[in-house]
Amino acid sequence: MEKLYYGMDGDNIGRVIESLLITNKVDEVEKFSNKITYALEVIKNDIIRDGGKVIFYGGDSILFFGEFDEFYGEKILKTFNKLTNRTASMGIGKNTANTYLGLKIAKSKGGNQAINYGLITSEE
Repeated sequence: MEKLYYGMDGDNIGRVIESLLITNKVDEVEKFSNKITYALEVIKNDIIRDGGKVIFYGGDSILFFGEFDEFYGEKILKTFNKLTNRTASMGIGKNTANTYLGLKIAKSKGGNQAINYGLITSEE
């Protein structure tokens, strides 16, 4: 195992919030926001407990660094889904640029997946 960066971002979270705001469902915006915030707090604590370092978290995104098994990204996505009933995408890489590119690829493929950019580029 090697230390990698992991960047997660919720799928279509902004659109859900926009829809609720446009229809004046302020109470639902608050509930939804609290659910996302709670999920990220749980995920942040899991990462720290598992020996990782959280670099950034806020909104529906988190960036962290650590040495985890190959299924750790999927585990984090499942936790987010379980706590929010929403999906998220994740990029994984040796540096933040590759992590971001992996996240963009995951989003472009419909989301709800983790893409290790280093594995994609080494296959070409």
